[in-house]
Amino acid sequence: MPTQRRSATRRPGSGPRRSPPRRVAAQPAGATAVAPPRPRFTGRALVLALVMLALVISYASSLRAWWQQHAEISAAQADIVSSQRSVDILTLDKHRWADPAYVQQQARERFGWVLPGEVGYRVVDAGGHTLGAPARPAAPPQASTPPSWYEQVWGSIRAAGEEPGTTPPKRTPPRQVVIKLPRGRGSRGR
Repeated sequence: MPTQRRSATRRPGSGPRRSPPRRVAAQPAGATAVAPPRPRFTGRALVLALVMLALVISYASSLRAWWQQHAEISAAQADIVSSQRSVDILTLDKHRWADPAYVQQQARERFGWVLPGEVGYRVVDAGGHTLGAPARPAAPPQASTPPSWYEQVWGSIRAAGEEPGTTPPKRTPPRQVVIKLPRGRGSRGR
């Protein structure tokens, strides 16, 4: 068979060219082999380290954003649970106040009301204070209404007629007088 020369071009699908193995020079038996020093960081290692550092930084910022969102979601869920509890309590109160027996009980406890035909008793201590008295309801807040236009005009006319530096006398509201009439035998009780 004739010897064929391999062409300089490689055929498709053929593997990479392999270099022949290196031959190591024979050393004397007692000598130790000294290898040439290798560089600590190669270019490839430096590029790999930079890529890994960039990945760690990008994932760290993403992780921080995720952690903040997780905390916001947890706070929102806790707020929802708290609001739901408040809604449940208010719904229960609404159902209670729809019951006439509960309304009657609250009127008796809070205001000391009694039904017609019942006799109400109050225990008074030596100082004249009622023991076990229900808490008196607070007076409704009185809305301050601005004076009407004619009150403002009249006020400015009065202020114009006074000497500067003097304050006008304050008007006191009229006192209410309550007159209790004694009940006689012939009068009808209301």
